[in-house]
Amino acid sequence: EECVTRMEDFDVSEETKGGFDYVVIATKTPAIADVVASLPVILGAHTFVVCEQNGLDTEAAIAAAVPPFRTLRMIANYGVSRDADGEIHLACMPAANAIGLPRAAADGAADDAGKEGEAAAAATRFAEALSRAGLPTDVVDDIRRAEWKKTIINGAINPVSAITHDTVAQCVATPSIWATVEALLDEGIAVAKADGHEWDAGFRDGLLEYIRGVGAHKTSMEQDVVARRRTEVAFINGRIAAIGDMKGVPTPTHHAMLGLLEGMELAWEMT
Repeated sequence: EECVTRMEDFDVSEETKGGFDYVVIATKTPAIADVVASLPVILGAHTFVVCEQNGLDTEAAIAAAVPPFRTLRMIANYGVSRDADGEIHLACMPAANAIGLPRAAADGAADDAGKEGEAAAAATRFAEALSRAGLPTDVVDDIRRAEWKKTIINGAINPVSAITHDTVAQCVATPSIWATVEALLDEGIAVAKADGHEWDAGFRDGLLEYIRGVGAHKTSMEQDVVARRRTEVAFINGRIAAIGDMKGVPTPTHHAMLGLLEGMELAWEMT
């Protein structure tokens, strides 16, 4: 089912500063530095920050401003586009969202157990609120695993669609493009395995089927390229490539996507 929602701008007033239960960071990853700089203005002692961004380790970039036990990591599983300023088009939601504690918090010291329990309860409340609003969201024990799964998918299809300007359906239907998608997927799965996350034998086929099911959707990275905005390639393909380098897993296709898109971005700055 498709829906379009009109969102209004919201300003933090003196009366509301520090009074938020949750602050959701859903910006594109190139904006992380600006977001971090603005957080002290709106955070209160009891505020939880929900990092809902694509890519790997975005929550680590927030840690300088937010203690780990006040940070929640969320993986969004819905496809949207912006039809106009403030007008968001929800095109698909093939799976429930996932939310949980980042790895640093989940592996905290014993004396942080109470704080971690509070964060887990906050994650549950947030998931329940989203689910009631029509965005099914599950609390998961290993959010890093969910983070890897989505990043493997995004790393396989987003840069390809961004460079070709094709919809996902067009990428699927073009054999040469689809071969590149499969190569990116295989490299991502191999790096995730080296990072401690392995799935069953049907995982690869399941991801390919998931991508095939997305249909005539323009990825967010393709939308960024059309608008000449900085893309999220550094936190998606860049992080897969970097972890691959650290773990000794070759990722030539991810390195190629990173170089091509960062080259595009550099060219935009020069024109």
